[in-house]
Amino acid sequence: MKMNVTLESHSSQFASRRTINRILQHGPEFRALKSGNCPVLGDGLHWLVRSEDGWLGWLPKAEFRFFTMPGMPGPSKCASNVNNFSLDN
Repeated sequence: MKMNVTLESHSSQFASRRTINRILQHGPEFRALKSGNCPVLGDGLHWLVRSEDGWLGWLPKAEFRFFTMPGMPGPSKCASNVNNFSLDN
């Protein structure tokens, strides 16, 4: 399931500078494309997201929370309990 989301990084105590910067530079609105493990970023769940300005990259799920955008598919409130989803072909 692909979904439009607004990302909010956790505080710098829990999020890397990279994640915080990517959300500030390219967000907060993103299109979540798929979830999985990106070995370059280490262990754990990662999300592949695309920003409205065209940036595409992986972000560690543990470093942000997300909200679905109004009027878009998916839950209408904070959907932080949805961690895994697959790419629609």
